[in-house]
Amino acid sequence: MFASMMEIILAAMTVGAASVYTRNKQTMLSVLFILLFASFAYLGFLLSSYHIIYLEELHWTVDVVRFLLVIIVGAAAVFSFLPFQGYFHSQSKQLWLAVSVFYLFVGWHAGHWFGSWYMFTGLIILFIIFYVAGNICQGIVQIKLKEKQIASFIPFIILLLFSILLLL
Repeated sequence: MFASMMEIILAAMTVGAASVYTRNKQTMLSVLFILLFASFAYLGFLLSSYHIIYLEELHWTVDVVRFLLVIIVGAAAVFSFLPFQGYFHSQSKQLWLAVSVFYLFVGWHAGHWFGSWYMFTGLIILFIIFYVAGNICQGIVQIKLKEKQIASFIPFIILLLFSILLLL
């Protein structure tokens, strides 16, 4: 349960932090990510609640799948980052797909612990709160580390470290 809550928090903060680099379309991008999370996490939620894909005895496979998805999201972010357009632009289709699949996994994993519609609505509210928090925190980091290129990849590094920690 703790891991799935942290997944939602870190997924929201990572995408919120990455959206800082898209300069002109912040409101539209925020609404898009909230809708993307709500739809794909709900699909994952349905998959787990109806036991369509359920791994009861193989707990380690969930950690391995999480690690692989985080690697894919990080690689897609590295390849789609353009300094003047940010992460989410018209040529970053592979990053949008990777984030969508990651949201599906997050919803599927959270659906094992939270089985009601009210809890899912609470998870969406939690996502919105931490999306905004990630956006604000990365804005502060970006101001402090203005000349450092690595600052834009910090959210993905934190997400990768979390998934490595859960593998151990």
